[in-house]
Amino acid sequence: MLLAWPEGCCSDHQNAGVQAAERLRSLAWAARESQYFSYTTVAEGMMMKSKQSVFIVGEILSNSLHGQTGQSYCIHRVRFNNGKYAVVREASGICFKPGEFIQRNDCQWFYNFIQIRLLSFEYLDDAESSRQFLEYQ
Repeated sequence: MLLAWPEGCCSDHQNAGVQAAERLRSLAWAARESQYFSYTTVAEGMMMKSKQSVFIVGEILSNSLHGQTGQSYCIHRVRFNNGKYAVVREASGICFKPGEFIQRNDCQWFYNFIQIRLLSFEYLDDAESSRQFLEYQ
């Protein structure tokens, strides 16, 4: 049985997705039991990744300014306390200083205790994050 996310964590869209998958699963079961309906399966892959309430700290290793005046943005190379690295960009264009930290707590990202929104990124190893960061140079 699928469950909704813990209350207060993450978006209503994620909870709605889990609930929709559960409804589809029950419809698929009913269709399989009935000779008048075609058999339908629901892939477990429909569930989104769990967003647990995990505290993560990332140290800014380096930054790089890009774009034109008035439309500039910063790319940052970050080392996280889980041993992974990433190349990240903040949605509003804030430039983090090397040696400072970003934090994730209760599905929210913070910089100097101010909530921020990071654009999508993936965790990488040290060498790959360095290679990707250098590509932006």
